Amino acid sequence: MPHSPTLILIAHGSREPRWLASVEELAASLQATHGPDRVRLAYMQCASPTLAEAVSAAANSGQTKIR
Repeated sequence: MPHSPTLILIAHGSREPRWLASVEELAASLQATHGPDRVRLAYMQCASPTLAEAVSAAANSGQTKIR
């Protein structure tokens, strides 16, 4: 599916590993259905990857459409 967009989930971020785990579980579930290059996770602060890093990773994997 070369023309399918990559979805970037943006979460606030936290220093609390338990909070990050719930968001990462959601991302992993969507990745299992749609593929790891079609769903990425980004954080606004306190955690990585940042939005810029997620966009860069998507672009580096050949994605041209990002939502």
